[in-house]
Amino acid sequence: MASKPLLNIDKVKEPFNLGKALQYMEENGEFIRFQHNGQDFYMYQSTETRPVFVNGKRQLVELSHVRAFYRYHTPITTLDLTSLFEEVFTIMRFDEHGEPIWEEEDDSPAPEEIDSVSL
Repeated sequence: MASKPLLNIDKVKEPFNLGKALQYMEENGEFIRFQHNGQDFYMYQSTETRPVFVNGKRQLVELSHVRAFYRYHTPITTLDLTSLFEEVFTIMRFDEHGEPIWEEEDDSPAPEEIDSVSL
């Protein structure tokens, strides 16, 4: 299997639309995160080879699928298709063990501690 070039995610403008999401999956093998109106899942493109009949001859054909899973590795069952037209897609991040990182990065400063004596 040929290796695909990884994106420099520091240069990717996020969030992006469905067209970009499909492009990143196809060209770079990226896993894409969808977050909108309480839905939060990731999707990716996979390819499998199956033996099929083509013009009366049996041969192997590669089939491409887009698969989508919620955080608990269950397939998505409903999707508001109108949300696909919005810029709600980001690159899915993974930890060093290959597990999805679902928590949002919080860049806000930590709250200051309150001195209980001064209360």
